Amino acid sequence: MTNKQFWQKLADIMKKPQNDVTTIEVIQTLLQAGDENLAILALCVQDKNNPDGACQLYAGPTDKRIMLCYTSEAEAKKNKRPLPSNDKRKIKCLPLSVRDVINNALMKDSIAALSFDSESSHMYVIPKMMIPMVIEAMNDIASGRINPDDYIKGNTRNPFMPS
Repeated sequence: MTNKQFWQKLADIMKKPQNDVTTIEVIQTLLQAGDENLAILALCVQDKNNPDGACQLYAGPTDKRIMLCYTSEAEAKKNKRPLPSNDKRKIKCLPLSVRDVINNALMKDSIAALSFDSESSHMYVIPKMMIPMVIEAMNDIASGRINPDDYIKGNTRNPFMPS
């Protein structure tokens, strides 16, 4: 998959209303893109100490950051979050390693979620806490500990739900 195919796949998923199924589908797509060393579009601001460097922007308070990600540069251009008027740095939409963005989110307590296309009617917010749960479930499926067909067909009692 190429970066553009990855971004389009995310955009296609996000045409559907967000629910648990589509949220998991986004996470699985992000994990696949990470495995394939692809990049995600993110809103960034020039680093104060290094004009060639950049820091990913976020929404929300510093202890509950929501990282700003996009499915296209056109979606990123809809951003309405300006820097303070005396700040001379520039906001840019940059491709960042999916793996680095996910690892950054998972390793920092201050990050609560990833948002996609935040200025759009099809905005998605992916809670950080769901990413490890999806990884664990995918590992359980890959190892054979869980057979998803058992739950889809209703043949087995779901161990996560009360009987």
